[in-house]
Amino acid sequence: MRRFGALLIAGLVVLAPSVSSAHKSARLTVRQRVRSTNQTPQRSEANIKHIIINRRNVPVRGRCIAVIEGRWLHPTTLENRVYPEDWFLRIRKLLPGQKLRASGTIFVDHPDIAADPAWQPQGVTVKTTHCHVR
Repeated sequence: MRRFGALLIAGLVVLAPSVSSAHKSARLTVRQRVRSTNQTPQRSEANIKHIIINRRNVPVRGRCIAVIEGRWLHPTTLENRVYPEDWFLRIRKLLPGQKLRASGTIFVDHPDIAADPAWQPQGVTVKTTHCHVR
């Protein structure tokens, strides 16, 4: 079962930490940083950190959606596979000007790859696609 204390995403494959601006809802700033990634034949995972800032004049509630993708290549058949998974961060109450810091590990399972050791990891991508507030 999925766990996401405040938001989840972590790992260890050496993908240099990167900072990106995620999707912005009106007057809500969201920053995502991927700290590390890791891929094993059983699963792909990433360690992330989010900072959400409420720039509105009223408290907001809502959720942000992050998508993790694990990419794999089979060198014999030249088959590429992508395993995506959606993750949700719930914003319970964010007061005007307040920052919400959330970090953790998210993952996507791919048990069919584990049966064949020839599969080669091609990287993990994490994108915060949308933040919806009400």
